[in-house]
Amino acid sequence: MHGIEFIPLSPDCTAPGSFDCALALGCFDGFHRAHRMITSSAAELARRLSAAGDVLLPGAFCFSEPPAAFFGKDVPIITDTAEKCRLFAEAGLAFALVADFSAVREMPPADFMRGLLYGDCRCRAAACGFNFTFGKNAEGTPRDLESFFGADRVSVCAPLLSDGETVSSSRIRRLIAEGDIPQANDLLGHPFSVCGTVRHGRGDGKKLGFPTINQLPADGALRPAAGVYVSAVKLPGSDALLPAVTDAGVAPTMDMTGIFRYETHLLDAVDVLLYGESPRVFLYKRLRGEMKFAGPSALVAQISRDSAAAREYLRENGIK
Repeated sequence: MHGIEFIPLSPDCTAPGSFDCALALGCFDGFHRAHRMITSSAAELARRLSAAGDVLLPGAFCFSEPPAAFFGKDVPIITDTAEKCRLFAEAGLAFALVADFSAVREMPPADFMRGLLYGDCRCRAAACGFNFTFGKNAEGTPRDLESFFGADRVSVCAPLLSDGETVSSSRIRRLIAEGDIPQANDLLGHPFSVCGTVRHGRGDGKKLGFPTINQLPADGALRPAAGVYVSAVKLPGSDALLPAVTDAGVAPTMDMTGIFRYETHLLDAVDVLLYGESPRVFLYKRLRGEMKFAGPSALVAQISRDSAAAREYLRENGIK
């Protein structure tokens, strides 16, 4: 189906192509508050039309990477597909269709609507943002969707403003890259997270009394500004959040390789072996920038202060 992966998010969802649907259309990188308006509109279209006898399931049609990345632009990914789908499910969508942009970028807009959306995806209604474009040379517009599906079956969401500026993925990328996690999280409507397979580290943390979960960022993933962050860890197969503190950077005191990584210390002892697993680490606030210390004792003293500050922040903000 033109390089499209079908991901069921609800037990009500059967095999692709076996049901009609209302689709939220977009890239949805970050799945921020403006994106949630679009998915809510798609869900409302599905409810309204289903009540009228045209039974539709709500879903999302998105891309595995921001389309701008295919045109030579540096567009690091805020939200990987697994997290994006978790957020879609949380928003009430029944499934996601994740497309390879390179497989559909040359399709004329008419073919994208009739052959791909209406035919392959069985889309009968759609929601999108005011600036959504599609098809070859980005010639397709929301007005084309209204002409094809009918104005009563298309919802076009206006821009969402925060502090006089549009809520957008590019704005959120900038904030995260600057280390302003609280403002980024406010625009996202959920905490920014990082993920990666747990690998064996140098063992320095354990020797110093602060064992860490060591992860490398995925290729193409957005990296926050180097520093120490208040964080919480979601272990695979669990919904519980474990309080933590995370060092994002190159660990200049103990390591000379210059490799960017995440080293996360769980504030409460947890007897679990995570090598080869991919726990998700949610970031809440940057406590400080990355520093090089004179020696291990100075580093230990600072980690103790960071841990206490992280625990206090999580307690004050009710994050458990």
